[in-house]
Amino acid sequence: MDNLSYLFWAHVIFWILLFLYIFNLVGKNKKLQKELEALKNSINKTKEEKLTWQKQGVN
Repeated sequence: MDNLSYLFWAHVIFWILLFLYIFNLVGKNKKLQKELEALKNSINKTKEEKLTWQKQGVN
């Protein structure tokens, strides 16, 4: 193999690894977004429950 074929395959492998890395990051980002949304919903639910208790006069 001459040097250009090594350069070509190194380039191909680099781009494949880069796309796999980006795909992995996108998956992690989606998971974190779901967790964040669940946390926001949990906080809102807790606030609503606290307001309900306060309206009923229970502390």
